[in-house]
Amino acid sequence: MSRFPVAVLAGGLATRLRPLTEKIPKILLDVAGKPFAVRQLEVLRRHGVKRVVYCLGYLGEQVRATLGDGSAYGMELQYIFDGPTLLGTGGALRNALNLLDDSFLVLYGDSYLEIDYAAVEDAFSNSEHLGLMTVLRNSGRWDRSNVLLENDRIICYDKTGGMPEMRHIDFGLGALRARAFDNYPANSPIELASIYQDLLARNKLGCFEVNRRFYEIGSHSGLEETRRYVAGKETGRVVFLDRDGVINKVVMRDGKPCSPRSLREFELEDGAKEAVQRLKDRGLTVIVVTNQPDIARGKMDWSDLDAMTQRVYTELGVDDVRICPHDDRDGCTCRKPRPGMLLDGTRGDFPAAGFLVGDSWKDMEAGRAAGCLTVLIERSYNRGVTAEYLVHSLRDAVQLILKKFERR
Repeated sequence: MSRFPVAVLAGGLATRLRPLTEKIPKILLDVAGKPFAVRQLEVLRRHGVKRVVYCLGYLGEQVRATLGDGSAYGMELQYIFDGPTLLGTGGALRNALNLLDDSFLVLYGDSYLEIDYAAVEDAFSNSEHLGLMTVLRNSGRWDRSNVLLENDRIICYDKTGGMPEMRHIDFGLGALRARAFDNYPANSPIELASIYQDLLARNKLGCFEVNRRFYEIGSHSGLEETRRYVAGKETGRVVFLDRDGVINKVVMRDGKPCSPRSLREFELEDGAKEAVQRLKDRGLTVIVVTNQPDIARGKMDWSDLDAMTQRVYTELGVDDVRICPHDDRDGCTCRKPRPGMLLDGTRGDFPAAGFLVGDSWKDMEAGRAAGCLTVLIERSYNRGVTAEYLVHSLRDAVQLILKKFERR
């Protein structure tokens, strides 16, 4: 459970969302029937956050009037305002230090992030860094990659994304110690990105890599995507698909089903594109969850996995691909049969779970642990595996799922 207070940066003008934000701040825009700020608080509360400090500027009084003291959400909310001069994201944090603890998390006000916040805190607490940035292997998918990572260390951070070899992106959540601001005067405009770059130059910036995509409302397209994703979760309209043996064919090695290790070996199952499209046409959120231990075992390069993942996005149009690159010995919470890649999509305050379609006992165990209804695609190599439903193909699985949703 989270121990740090969270500073939420929500003072910008939101010009990219005009005319929606001419009279209402971005953080109060409706997302599936609730203000986006409430959606953020729901995620934070599920992860044990008790105290949130809002750094506000443009139309900020509306945020305070809407959210109040936080008692309605079982949290304590505080507010601080830029004043007549916009202070930027870093200056706003410097201005809020007296409301925060020595260590705190910082979250962009337009980011919807489903990750293990306590794990980020632990990584930061166990380091001597003054700052920590969460990063995602983005490979240019959702926005321009802006972080160069080598051997789990940030080598370069540039929000303009000027280096073609960059594969990671600032995920939108950071951790900072108050001492990180010692060299910056109060009430002086500065951006958080500049503070990160200064810490990086001093070798005082750590990183924490996540494997879940971000959702954001900073643009019209991002807002609509976030609305659809959150609405789908609330009604259980989420379908998790294993990758190998479900949407693409397995590769047999020594008589055992294995993952392809290159784009040359990667072959989609017949009808996979049409099956996924049927789910999408019915307004369902489709998320691929896949174990890829060959990364940890040194048998596959990230560049090869990126190429296969990009093909899944472009040809199938899924909403997300969640990857566990670990081996059993790593002890992670994301490797199936553990449900880490599924949990935030099916648990918490959401009343209904979705479906998990897979071809192995690990898939079925992960689905059950996350509260999903499990659908097993029968193969010659998975006889004896049990599930709520048995089918012969992804096409059959989709037909079953759509019939079930008709009855809800």
